[in-house]
Amino acid sequence: MNSAQKPSWWIRAIVLVNAFVFVDFGLAFLAAPEGLTRLLDIELHSASALADLRAVYGGLCLAVGVCMLAGLRNTAWLAPTLFLVMLTSGGLAFGRVYSMIVSGMPGLPVLGFLGTEVGSLLWAALAHRALLAQSRSEAFAAARPLHA
Repeated sequence: MNSAQKPSWWIRAIVLVNAFVFVDFGLAFLAAPEGLTRLLDIELHSASALADLRAVYGGLCLAVGVCMLAGLRNTAWLAPTLFLVMLTSGGLAFGRVYSMIVSGMPGLPVLGFLGTEVGSLLWAALAHRALLAQSRSEAFAAARPLHA
């Protein structure tokens, strides 16, 4: 993609929204995991459980969010970053649906998360498709002879 032509705002917006969510969740789970786990009906009974929760929900989420922010800084990184948004949204949604099948219906907060993950997956997929189409269009235009 030509770096002079920036992608549409709605293409970049899904990455920014996801980055914000991942960074915020990561920081929140690092700082105060007990409050968030109560909301989800998760009980932690040891320092090991807190350490693992902080690592996965805190550190990993924070790293993914920072990676998404980095993907917004370079147009060439945007398509792989959109793919990361699709993978994270799809993976989280898959895990929730699988859990519903094997463990039963979760509470409303988890269903709300599922809804946002499916929405994010669809938005990112449309954005990825639009970005690739724009790249192909620019490549085609660049390949045409100047004097036909």
